[in-house]
Amino acid sequence: MTTVARTLREAAARFGDRSALWPDGGPTTTYAELWARSARLAAALRADGVDEGAVVALDLPSDPTWIATQAAVSAVGGVAAGINPRLAPPEKAR
Repeated sequence: MTTVARTLREAAARFGDRSALWPDGGPTTTYAELWARSARLAAALRADGVDEGAVVALDLPSDPTWIATQAAVSAVGGVAAGINPRLAPPEKAR
């Protein structure tokens, strides 16, 4: 588990029911909810064979899903590489 996941886990333990994210027009997400979501995603990543040292491309919008997924990748010891979702398919293929 790398620093991102460890920090989120500790924040969930310390600030559990406090709002961690409050996106424009969307519902707030608590630290506990964000950590629980990340833990579920980490389990799914492990089940799919993602493990320490893996590089995982994240082609996601900048929202709570991106944050939870980045923490999940960190939890399995991987490295998340963000891909701008606004790029055209040929740009993403590079």
